[in-house]
Amino acid sequence: MKANRFSVLILLLTTIVGCIGCERGITNKQLVPGIMELTGTLIQRHPYLFNSEELSDLDELNRQLREAVAQGKKDTTNSLAIERQANIENRIIALLEQSDSVIRVTLTEDEVSVMPDSSITVPGESGALLLRIESKGDQKNCITSEYNMANGDRYQLINVNLESDGVTWALINLVRIPPDENKTILLFNTKNGKTIKLPFAIIRQKLGRLKVSILSDDTGQPAPAMVRLIWKTNGQDQMPSNAIELGEQLEHIKSDTTKYIPLADNGDGRRPAFLPGRLLGHYWTVPAPFDMALSPGEWEITIRRGVEHIPIFDTFTVESGQTVEKTYQPKRWVDMRKYGWYSGDTHVHCRILSDMDAKRLMAYVQAEDIHVANILMMGNFRRTYFEQRGFGKEYRVIDGDYILAPGQEEPRTFATLGHFIGLNLTDFVRNTDYYFLYDIFADIIHEQGGLAGYAHANSGAFRVARDMSMNIPKGKIDFLEIFQGMYLGTNLYFDYLNLGFKLTATAGSDIPWGHTIGDVRVYAFTGDQPFTADAWFEAFEKGRTFVTNGPMLEFYVDDALPGDEIELTDNRKLHVKARAWGSPERIGAAPKKLEIIRHGEVIRSINSSDPNQEELALDFEIDSEFGFWITARAEGYEGTHALSSPIYVVRKGLRFWKFDEIDEIIDRTNLALDQVEQFVEETRKRSAENKLLADDLEYKQLDVLSAELLKRVDTAREIYRKLKEETAEKEKQIRNQR
Repeated sequence: MKANRFSVLILLLTTIVGCIGCERGITNKQLVPGIMELTGTLIQRHPYLFNSEELSDLDELNRQLREAVAQGKKDTTNSLAIERQANIENRIIALLEQSDSVIRVTLTEDEVSVMPDSSITVPGESGALLLRIESKGDQKNCITSEYNMANGDRYQLINVNLESDGVTWALINLVRIPPDENKTILLFNTKNGKTIKLPFAIIRQKLGRLKVSILSDDTGQPAPAMVRLIWKTNGQDQMPSNAIELGEQLEHIKSDTTKYIPLADNGDGRRPAFLPGRLLGHYWTVPAPFDMALSPGEWEITIRRGVEHIPIFDTFTVESGQTVEKTYQPKRWVDMRKYGWYSGDTHVHCRILSDMDAKRLMAYVQAEDIHVANILMMGNFRRTYFEQRGFGKEYRVIDGDYILAPGQEEPRTFATLGHFIGLNLTDFVRNTDYYFLYDIFADIIHEQGGLAGYAHANSGAFRVARDMSMNIPKGKIDFLEIFQGMYLGTNLYFDYLNLGFKLTATAGSDIPWGHTIGDVRVYAFTGDQPFTADAWFEAFEKGRTFVTNGPMLEFYVDDALPGDEIELTDNRKLHVKARAWGSPERIGAAPKKLEIIRHGEVIRSINSSDPNQEELALDFEIDSEFGFWITARAEGYEGTHALSSPIYVVRKGLRFWKFDEIDEIIDRTNLALDQVEQFVEETRKRSAENKLLADDLEYKQLDVLSAELLKRVDTAREIYRKLKEETAEKEKQIRNQR
């Protein structure tokens, strides 16, 4: 019956609004000011005020309203869009009118009446008052405010400022509500300066209690984990009582230049996890068992311990004044350490200047089950961020088989050459005198025994392809970050492999700009030797890696592993074996497709249409021909991916490159070199014309280094020319003879 009345009311209002729109010439303003904020807040913070059908209708109307407002802003003369907006606003008001949660207040000259009662029971420590306040007049308005009830004394005084006469919808968000009955006075401040008081009681039940222990599947002892705790009453997550606060260590970075807007979400320790399916959302690092008070009602807990563990989803009810005790033990579906593979993240930003800093970050890394986290001190031309106590082996933080290893993301230029990473360093490398000459940084890093590579090579962000075009052909680069977020990007990676340059594939989260440590990860094969940081970096340097955010991967050619080189004198058969596997219980891990890629092209694949199938495998022979690079790639359900570093098949006297497309690939790299020349020329011109601003320090130094940078462009062009005109021509004769 209620639904029918609501439908009739909507029809009547739609007709009325259509007429009003025609007669009055509705402008691109909300018919009911503040309605969009009020509606959105109701949906996000107080869904308990509506039944499921009402909430669904309100959510849909809110979406339509936002679309209509956006459309109206684009075209203020579009009368149909404006009428649609007015229609939607009235439909929202009609829905609110039907809600049993509305407190109806009528104001006269000096008096106030309330229906249905002058008291309300809220579900927990937070709740809301949804007021419909009617006074003499025909205007409509919506206001949204917040009141912290921990600030009150004997009486809580809640101001409701009425900006117009008529009907005002007021949503008052209540937080930190004390238990039992709270005496309040609603102060209705009218447009004409009068204040009308309404005594009101807000009643909250006593809290319940939750005690949680999370155990390691390896030891049976308490272990750090990532936890999401949601109160089903309002859909909001709650911070566990002992959750780690990382906000200070993650440094809320403000841009040094208006040309760069940071995306860091680093206000506290709650981390966004860009993970597949139900795993998507925000989580806290919980280092040990916790004990906390919770509002009565239904709660949902999600527990993660990285990709090798099956997540736990549990729903339970907390009763007022009662204690709920829970013990969870996330199960491993795989232990890659038993196969000789150890996980890593090569792009983590977090300050470590004290033992407490290290302890908090180590708990986070263990909760995500990352065994080697590379903690990168970061710089730009003006300054550095995420300071570290030091570099080298003595500054590694080790707890069992979990390691924090200091490194750097430096130099970093945004619109010129991209971001550079150094791993396994003995000292931080920084000198603004040669800031744009990345090859010098690479040489110093290598002198330290470290590894040099590029961040964001998956997307080509920050013009990183430009510096790649200069320094990869010179043999300065060890690795490329090809996996970040949920995006596995291989275009740049495959181009340089196709030119015959060896490069290790890696993955990095880039927190705090990224999401959570290890949401994508790189595995390095240390084999039978004891696991240490040195063993891991040695394996990484050899290219014995694969990257993933879901499926696990095995790949062999004969007995060779990723990163290995198979040297041949003549053509022969090669035995290729690959396996992708994962548990369907870990969302995104089960493989959907397995491919073998040679020179960037799929030469063999197998697919699955069964999300419960745990494994895909390929086993076949191919001819070695003139040599090539070859890799395995897997795709999991929910958009997950895995890719191994290549195995290199090398015929004596030949490169393993994609010979038939050398000209096209070199043309693409030369375009990047062209761009370097262009921005150098533009900077020189601006400098000559005195158009560089006083604080354009970065570009002034670029002008100083411009000649040196152009020399490096010329060197790279010469390498490409020789590859194209000399090496390729020489190989052409050899290939024709065979």
